[in-house]
Amino acid sequence: MKTDRSEFEASLDDTELANAKARIERLLFENVIPAWYPESIDRIWGGYALDEAKSGLWARRPNKLIVTQARMTWFFSRLASFVPDRSCFLDAAEGGVRFLNRRMKDQHRGGYNTEVSPSGLRTTDSHKHLYGQTITLMALSEYARASSSDSALRSAIEAFQTIEERTHDTEFPGYRESFLPDWQPLPEGEISLRSTSDAKSLGMHIHVIEAYTVYLSVHQEELASRRIAEVLDIIRLVARRVESGGVCDSYQLDWTPHVDESRRHEHIRYGRNLKLISYFVDACDIIKQPVQNDIPWLETLLD
Repeated sequence: MKTDRSEFEASLDDTELANAKARIERLLFENVIPAWYPESIDRIWGGYALDEAKSGLWARRPNKLIVTQARMTWFFSRLASFVPDRSCFLDAAEGGVRFLNRRMKDQHRGGYNTEVSPSGLRTTDSHKHLYGQTITLMALSEYARASSSDSALRSAIEAFQTIEERTHDTEFPGYRESFLPDWQPLPEGEISLRSTSDAKSLGMHIHVIEAYTVYLSVHQEELASRRIAEVLDIIRLVARRVESGGVCDSYQLDWTPHVDESRRHEHIRYGRNLKLISYFVDACDIIKQPVQNDIPWLETLLD
């Protein structure tokens, strides 16, 4: 494993790299994009209609979730950044940003609600969750990069500030994940997006560095750099399991693993490893932190 993407690409044979690029682009343009554009665009209410029926026909989901609306906004923004004829994707992303800010944003308490009705005129779940906030930050940041929109950048800065003010743990490293509509902790035993108020997960913290890396690409924020470094240290010092070559996902607030170390099959998510490697290396790169010492254990995630 190389220390950054440019070194990795330089190590490949030119023909091998060109062939891989062609295969990926063919998959993207012939398979992935047609599955989502333009069918997912909600021309009536805005945002995206994302419930695909088993028959392959698009059905209209009763409600719209913050995570999927933000993910689609990021997807179209990302396409607009590198597809030559990008205007249609930028328009699709703009519709997502507009729906997020007009229909899903909590205008009184800050942050973004978890779920709204198809029109967005009625909030159906006003709980707040770290997952939804970080993916929205990433979407707004990616759109700001693709469009050079000052208003989108201001929205991204506001989203970042809300995450920091409301979710960063003042007692232990990392972030708290689940909150009531007014940002108070969930009552004991209550679950929101599969999280409780007395737990932390590696998965959610991977999304933090994913979003903050994109945010830093459009706005230099010293606090965001420090927070990325904090989460990278959590992964290095707490999450990685030296004896098993994997990573633990579920923790108490003080980062004590939730499960018995001897039952590793219950808490190591191998399917997340490739994503972790990618986000980890990108995060190190954006804050200019050396990654050489991490290469040996990152390589074990591929074994």
